[in-house]
Amino acid sequence: MYFLHQLINAGKPISIILLVCLAIATFLFFYRFFYLHSITLDSESFLIGIRNNLKSNKLVEALAICRDTQTPVASVCESILSRWSKDEMALHCAAEEAALIEIPRIQRFRRIIAAIGQLAPLLGFLGTIIAFMQLFADMKSGSLTISVAQMEPHIRQALMLTAMGITVSMIVHLFNVILEERCHSLVNDMEKTAIELINFLIEPKELADKMNAQVLSEAQAHQDDSADEKE
Repeated sequence: MYFLHQLINAGKPISIILLVCLAIATFLFFYRFFYLHSITLDSESFLIGIRNNLKSNKLVEALAICRDTQTPVASVCESILSRWSKDEMALHCAAEEAALIEIPRIQRFRRIIAAIGQLAPLLGFLGTIIAFMQLFADMKSGSLTISVAQMEPHIRQALMLTAMGITVSMIVHLFNVILEERCHSLVNDMEKTAIELINFLIEPKELADKMNAQVLSEAQAHQDDSADEKE
């Protein structure tokens, strides 16, 4: 506590601003970290459940599972299932539309945290400049002779503010990297699950098209054979 009190008094108001920035970044980090943890989903198990319902022709139940889950992966799957009868291009468009809504929610407040991390060292350097300006002002006024003992408080204040700004920036940058990794993992899960679900939906259609094409080809060949026999 004594060190913190000394640190705050060393460079008011810059030190207070830096501590407030650190407090804001810490709050946002833990808020977003626990939020991202709450919407993290075992996409493999979730997709297996959706497939089992679709295999049993239970589209309504599959949509209900997506609505009840309330995660970005489930929202993308719900958007795809709502257009299950469309072609592959329409399904991909549905997945992209849902992703455009969910990705900003996933990355919310990350820019603020990144901005604090970039601003902190600049604030520290600003405090350093102010401390040296005060030192030179005292020297110019004649109230301070050039001696190490008398210059020491000003120099200590300048160095402490620089160190404080760099330390806050390092901590906030670490917060941002951790959140970035969690966001990247969630976005990858959305993309992977969307592709697998779309492939699962279009496979029966492609198989039916191939079977129809084969039947038409055989029928045409049979008609050609019959026409040759008549001739």
